[in-house]
Amino acid sequence: MQAEHTAATDQCPPRVIRCERVLRKRTKSVLLVLDRITDPHNEAAAHRCAEALGVQHVWTVAPPLQPQKKRPKRDTKSVAKGADGWLSLQRFDNVASCVSALRVEGWDIWCAADGEGAVELGSDRPPDLTPAKVAVVIRREADGCDPAFLAAATQKVYFPLRGFTSSLNLSVATALVLSRIFDWYPHFVGDLDESELRDLREEWRPRIAPTPAARAQLGGWLDAPETIPLDDAAAAAAGVSCGSWAPRRIQEAERAAASAPPGS
Repeated sequence: MQAEHTAATDQCPPRVIRCERVLRKRTKSVLLVLDRITDPHNEAAAHRCAEALGVQHVWTVAPPLQPQKKRPKRDTKSVAKGADGWLSLQRFDNVASCVSALRVEGWDIWCAADGEGAVELGSDRPPDLTPAKVAVVIRREADGCDPAFLAAATQKVYFPLRGFTSSLNLSVATALVLSRIFDWYPHFVGDLDESELRDLREEWRPRIAPTPAARAQLGGWLDAPETIPLDDAAAAAAGVSCGSWAPRRIQEAERAAASAPPGS
């Protein structure tokens, strides 16, 4: 039985407000494509960047077979910070199948690459670049975008580097490219239609309300999203925040240091 609530008798839980606010900023017009990323930490960090900036769909082309490496010291979950669970992920076995899918769906393919014909991702957008939707291909760490992606690309884009360092970490490059695209095309932000919003709410529901108690508390709000307060004042009053990801022992040590007498 659906839980009932009214604004007068039941305050919307902060978790529901935060999830709906995030959902309303999601885009269907920017797709991130990760080209044969060999480092799982880089892939996880790129997922985190995409999720944080409002990109919902991430496609990954699997890297070719390679010798088994020593297990990373850090689990990728500590890098992604749960971002994967909020994304719609699709994986391809090879570049050709990914390029074919991009063409079928009508994406403009932009490769992060320099060279002849590449456009600098500066503050001003070239007036002739007016894509309906953009698939951003982020190149592999060692040797860049696959030639098949470059051949299919409608545009190559790059950030100018002005220091001695000749490259950026993959996740940093991902964040910079995606951020600039949203600067150039702000209308991409929050462009999901009602059907897509409804489908994502259902997809996210197990994460928003993972237990029977949470489903009983939050189900009524999730079934009536039009009643969820989304303005900044409501979010602030509900205490919506990201909190701290610092380990508890670090937080405790910092609090102890802050309260210690001077010179102790």
